[in-house]
Amino acid sequence: MTRTMLLAFGAAAAAAFACDDADDRNPFPSAPALAVTPPPAFGAKIAFHSSRQPHGCCQVYVMNADGTGQTRLTSSGVNAFPAWSPNGREIAFNSFRDGNLEVYVMNGDGSGQRDITNYPGARDFSAVWSPDGQRIAFVSDRDGSLQLYVMNADGSDQRRLIATETQELYTCDWSPDGRRILFAASDRDANFDVFSVNVDGSEMTNLTNNAALDFCDMWSPDGRQIAFESDREGHLDIFVMGADGSHPANLSQDPVYADGANWSPDGHHLAFASRRDANFEIYVMNADGTGQTNLTNDPASDRGANWSRGRLSVP
Repeated sequence: MTRTMLLAFGAAAAAAFACDDADDRNPFPSAPALAVTPPPAFGAKIAFHSSRQPHGCCQVYVMNADGTGQTRLTSSGVNAFPAWSPNGREIAFNSFRDGNLEVYVMNGDGSGQRDITNYPGARDFSAVWSPDGQRIAFVSDRDGSLQLYVMNADGSDQRRLIATETQELYTCDWSPDGRRILFAASDRDANFDVFSVNVDGSEMTNLTNNAALDFCDMWSPDGRQIAFESDREGHLDIFVMGADGSHPANLSQDPVYADGANWSPDGHHLAFASRRDANFEIYVMNADGTGQTNLTNDPASDRGANWSRGRLSVP
């Protein structure tokens, strides 16, 4: 998920949420179509958000891993940035539907939508699940600035994990071993870097420490790599680096703009969003950056891809 999209979602009104393509100002032409075979649909699905009509900006959808079966799950308010629970049964997401930005959870088929943060007057968003599915990390400004919080998966026991002096902060992922949380934070000059911290709030580490905009996405399933997005080569691209921040490499090599990388459960593919075809679409590529293909193929803006971690209870 990108800084631009999260900032827009955190605005005071849903109308300010720029789910269209206005945040991308790069006028490069579209890249040529790539003749590759999509990954097999091995029991997993991809959730994403879209501005497609008649519901507009933005609603949560799911599709099979090969792009088929695209189905809308939400319709009330503005909903985005879905995150599957580790068992594939539930989806956490940001929702602005009651005059307040909250973290909601719903079943994998869209039923049972409920507000689990329920903190009027604050912005609560950017939810990520612990690998055992028992806890959720999120961001809130309930104490006056954006800070990292954790809560039980049912919304109980909400507590601040760390107090930082950053200007902006967004959660990205929980490590596969359950020990650390990945997040992006900016300094007073609005420079973003990727950090990780122990789940008890100790040992915060800057993994990128770069003058460019670096924004995290997630750990690989084996915990050895981290996918992140950076504009260090002129415009936003999908990179991977070692879990310690070493050996960053540009995977997407996108001619325009790419963001929001998300690993498949087996670690062989990454889903991401690209605007190479004049509007944002969900793409998938092999873990080495090859075989990039468009899954959504819709004139609307499709972003925020999140691959289910487990076997699904939805059709």
